Amino acid sequence: MPLSFNKSTDSSHEVKLDSRLISATWKRGGAMAGGKVGFRIQTALVGLLAPITVKGMSEKGLDLGKVTGKVMRNQFQGFIHIPEDVEIGDRVYFEVELPDNGIDGVSEYIPVVPIVSVSSLRWDVEEACRGDIVKLTASTRNLNDYAEVKVSIFEYDEDRGSERVIEIPGLVKKNRVEVMWEFGYFEDTGQIAGQPELSDYEAGQYKYPEYYFTVSYEDLTFGEERESGMLVFNDWQAITLVNDDGTPAVDERYILYLADGNEREGQTDQDGYAREEHLPPGPTRLEFPDV
Repeated sequence: MPLSFNKSTDSSHEVKLDSRLISATWKRGGAMAGGKVGFRIQTALVGLLAPITVKGMSEKGLDLGKVTGKVMRNQFQGFIHIPEDVEIGDRVYFEVELPDNGIDGVSEYIPVVPIVSVSSLRWDVEEACRGDIVKLTASTRNLNDYAEVKVSIFEYDEDRGSERVIEIPGLVKKNRVEVMWEFGYFEDTGQIAGQPELSDYEAGQYKYPEYYFTVSYEDLTFGEERESGMLVFNDWQAITLVNDDGTPAVDERYILYLADGNEREGQTDQDGYAREEHLPPGPTRLEFPDV
């Protein structure tokens, strides 16, 4: 409730500010049997590290356990686990108690629903070059048609951790999620550590950049253990050679030294042009030994 003050302002007065429970809400509109559901509690003037107890209950009398902790910055968050044997359609709620402040309260009721799952995360190809259109699919269970999900694509790095590349919205249709992604590598491939550099520092073997994806629904995320499998980035390089007078250098032999320590040999065509496909991304070195 708003604080009112109607005394004179030219002298000091003591004002008592009461502790309050502002809200006790679930983070989701349904509690999944066999899963967990998050809650959020907001308070006012309860004091830093005020003890708090949250007790989960079902409308039919099932005890869902307790969560205890300390209030930080007038907020407290956590999860309550919903047993698998809770009856679908039963409703759950939680009770809040702040014993040091003499405050208690009750959350809203939400229904128990079948647990949601997402499985069979798949790329439609194993390798991709820049500009390729890649399809990502997954199977869902207990999600309605047109439920909104988010597909997040990560570049995997065993040493530094995975980095999110892009997040794509998707819709569930007939227990399936399908999104399309135009593959792109927007950083400088010359910054990728090649095998010669790795060998100088004894840092291991060259690795192709790899990608995996996850699917998220509300506060649930599936595929964080890279169940989608890994999509490998394959690069290409175009080569053009001209003579001093600007005419194409035809049938000129070249050697292309690759980032993984291997090399390719070839020769230019009648236009002085060549293109090498399926290359390991990273720094390369090009030689024309006969020039």
